[in-house]
Amino acid sequence: MLTSVHVADIGAVGPVWRPPTKAKVPGLVSAEGGMAARLTSSMSPKLDPGRVVTVARWQSESSLDAYLSTTGSAFADGWVARCEPVRAVGEWTGIEPNLPSARTPERDEPIIVVAQTKIKWGRAMDLMKFTAEASGTMMMSNALKWGSTYVGAPAFGSVTMWQSAAEMVDAVYNHRSGFGNATAPLETEMDRATTEPAAYGEGGHRGAVTANDHSPFFEKWAYVRLRPLRLSGEVAGNNPLTSRVFG
Repeated sequence: MLTSVHVADIGAVGPVWRPPTKAKVPGLVSAEGGMAARLTSSMSPKLDPGRVVTVARWQSESSLDAYLSTTGSAFADGWVARCEPVRAVGEWTGIEPNLPSARTPERDEPIIVVAQTKIKWGRAMDLMKFTAEASGTMMMSNALKWGSTYVGAPAFGSVTMWQSAAEMVDAVYNHRSGFGNATAPLETEMDRATTEPAAYGEGGHRGAVTANDHSPFFEKWAYVRLRPLRLSGEVAGNNPLTSRVFG
């Protein structure tokens, strides 16, 4: 199913903006997003109040074109990626159930990675610890070309863009992060659920995966790897993004 990723600067209405709904947009299957926040290794979010990020799924490309051509579209003048999903784990409206789930990429190519979640509020602080550590690790990789999180309570997510799928897998899964126990093996089997990040030898993203297996952070979640088919538009200012993000 055609998936689109949108980034747009819409000014003062950013904090109160909400994604379009399929009841009002013909051909839209689902859309989630919210106010953009830059990747950071700090637990204090770096919000961009005038910028919004959305991930949408469409019945056809003509439906997307029609939406972008309307005067009510917040994304008509922003950055747009039209994408083909190539890997998915978790569940979300509009994600095909038969997509591959294997972590190893079938092709070495530029990719966009989308994480979509609805968190359990009681686990928010624990998740923020892992997210900050994982963001710090990703930001050290030269393969990361652009990234942002978004806040659209109760939905939260992230969009990251990588020069190659193989480099993304290496950066995200094969490196320890700072708060992890250096003597613990990767993907430690825990005897009990714990919310203390340092108990997990992985730290960061891998630690979050292990911790979520024992005591879930989310009511609902999905992680999708996308193959960009066509990029257009741009946003300037903080954390700029152009159609040449992959070079």
